[in-house]
Amino acid sequence: MVPQRLHHATLIIWLLAGMALAGVQRAEAQSVRVTSGEHDGFSRIVLQYSTATDWRLSRTETGYALATGGPPPRYDLTNVFRLIPRDRLTAIFADPADGGLRLGIGCACHILPFELRPGLVVLDIRDGPPPEGSSFERTAAGDIAPPLQISFRPPARPAARPGDPPDRPALPPETGALNWRQDVAEASRLAPPAQDLPLPTPGLEETRDAILRELARGVAEGVVDVTQDLPGATRPPPGGRVDSHIRIGPEAPAAPGIDPAAARRLPGMLTADGRDCIADDRLDLSGWGREGDVAATIGLLRGRLLGEFDRPDPDATAEAIRYFLHLGFGAEARGLIDSFEIALPDADLWRGLALLLDGEAPDPDVFAGMQVCDSAAALWAALGLADLSRHPMTDRAAVARGFSALPLHLRHHLGPRLAETFRAAGDLSTASAIRDAILRAPGDPGPEVRLMEAGLRLARQDANEADLAARPLLEPIMAGSGPSAIEATVALIEAEIAAGRVAGADLTTTAAAFLHEAGNSERAGPLASALALALASQSRLDEGLALSPLSPGTEQRAWSVFAETARQDALLAAAVGRNPVEITRQPPETRLIVAERLEQAGLQRPALDWLAGLEGTAARLARARAHTGLRDWRAVLRGLAGLEDETALRLRARAFAALGDPGALALLAGPDAAGERRETAKRLEAWPALSNQGDDDIWGRAAALVTRGNASRDPASAPPAEPADDPPDAPAPPDSPEAPVEDETGDPGNNLQAQDATGELETARQLIEESRAARATIKALLTALP
Repeated sequence: MVPQRLHHATLIIWLLAGMALAGVQRAEAQSVRVTSGEHDGFSRIVLQYSTATDWRLSRTETGYALATGGPPPRYDLTNVFRLIPRDRLTAIFADPADGGLRLGIGCACHILPFELRPGLVVLDIRDGPPPEGSSFERTAAGDIAPPLQISFRPPARPAARPGDPPDRPALPPETGALNWRQDVAEASRLAPPAQDLPLPTPGLEETRDAILRELARGVAEGVVDVTQDLPGATRPPPGGRVDSHIRIGPEAPAAPGIDPAAARRLPGMLTADGRDCIADDRLDLSGWGREGDVAATIGLLRGRLLGEFDRPDPDATAEAIRYFLHLGFGAEARGLIDSFEIALPDADLWRGLALLLDGEAPDPDVFAGMQVCDSAAALWAALGLADLSRHPMTDRAAVARGFSALPLHLRHHLGPRLAETFRAAGDLSTASAIRDAILRAPGDPGPEVRLMEAGLRLARQDANEADLAARPLLEPIMAGSGPSAIEATVALIEAEIAAGRVAGADLTTTAAAFLHEAGNSERAGPLASALALALASQSRLDEGLALSPLSPGTEQRAWSVFAETARQDALLAAAVGRNPVEITRQPPETRLIVAERLEQAGLQRPALDWLAGLEGTAARLARARAHTGLRDWRAVLRGLAGLEDETALRLRARAFAALGDPGALALLAGPDAAGERRETAKRLEAWPALSNQGDDDIWGRAAALVTRGNASRDPASAPPAEPADDPPDAPAPPDSPEAPVEDETGDPGNNLQAQDATGELETARQLIEESRAARATIKALLTALP
């Protein structure tokens, strides 16, 4: 029974202890610890929120008010005046009305607030007037606050009343003699000054009452034993505070795969693979600079590298490396890192920054995966990415924010490269933000930045408008010299080609001169490729392809430009008899264009050479047209098998007509195929089909003549006569026209002879008219024929 009771008691105690700890954690998360410190010229108040909090500081009549978003927190003001006097800050309290923090100021001072890190707000009470236009000198309503009233003074401390306990035990009475042993013994027994009690934590009383109730219930049920033999109280831990038991900083995981500190991290502090993002203070290149002449500063820092006994000084070396990185001297910074065999904690980080400043990729990449960080690390990670479009989770706002924080000379240095990275990924908004971060500074941004602006203009508009918009920026740069002039020349040629225009002679002349100067440098490849495209647009394809070194894909682009813009004679000279291996290297679209131009020029066999091996509907139709020109009708029909579009039907009908198949006309039933139907009927000599074209068509009138002639020669082909209503031998009615009429002599035979003569004359007249019309039709037909 006893073990079972002890087991139940143990469970209850652990349960209640867990409830108490949960209550303490909830209560701790709802309070704000306020500490202070005194400095030369200002007093500092630090507010430690448990999480990142929105806050706003505004002016009041007697000081300042700090408001936060959400439910008002509980401020622990116990230790505010422990380390600072009341000469600047005279009062601090939570307003019962709205829970905001009120600060009373007793001097001609002002407060400058800032957030050291998320959740840590610092209020510096500085001597003197506030900065002009400070937003913290406005009221909560946004109005300009009146001058500060500093008549507020802290209340006087009440005098001790009779019977009040002393602050500490009284000293022994003076005996008039010096007994240092007794004095030391008495002093050692003095209790230390009483510590200020912290604020009561909400919910702690309820948790304590719940523990007592459950313990009492356990005693009543016999599962908890009450004993009087308790051990003596142990000495409380130093500080006597709950948070003295909390470990701050690195800690071992509570269980495999569980990081207890992960829950306290804010979003944007971890990479996708769980690594910590590099903090901004380790990437503060703006803060690593020094005032004064650069050369003198470098000499001063170099003179401090070696200390006593010519040993390298780690602190001086780190300072020099950071200064070189601030200047953008990547190679010099790497030289310092590698020159001394000393352990520098951030050596790998600085080496990665140095490589990125020089346009190289760090290996190993210390910024790998940090493009998702909400810090300056995202900027340096993006600079090291070859294709930003493959990283959609990049924190573009953090990149733009980190770039704006760089010194101006680094923005000029890194901006064009970073903007091009985002422009290539299709993110023109971030690229424009990077451009704006440079252009808002006064002064000439330089040719590299103007090149960046021209690139954005080319990307934002269509080809024709972009060319016209970028030309005013590019032409002045191209007129100069150096790398910027080469890049401007390449960009202007690309703009001309994209607009479908022939590159001007001035462009090719300038590009050829720059290519000669570039020699075998890294800029020779893009320049030679651009010049090849310009020459191809001028119908000088072989000259362009003979240049070197050409970038990969330049041959294909040059053929594409040449196929669309070349003169007919230049295209025929270059395309006819081309090496089949070279033909197969070109894109299908280019081969189709060349083949169509060759077929239109009547060169069907060279066209078939350019179409060899191509698949798809367009290639099959082009091949069928080439076979039509060669009158290879069966090849036409084989190539069109399975195609049913209008073009295929017309080509198939033409092939059937050439083979004498009357079914060709049935394939041309649509209204849009009237002309093709007429030509097909002529090839097939299907005159009845042509006779229905109308009197306005010369071929229709001629076909009608042939049709009537055939009908006269072949009565079987004439239309059948209408059946008579009366029997053949029935006499005609007296009043009918067919009834014989007697002449003046009363002989009906004489009158019949006269009627026969009149009919013969009318028939002869009709034959004459038809003969005249036939001669006119034949004459017009002969005139219309070539």
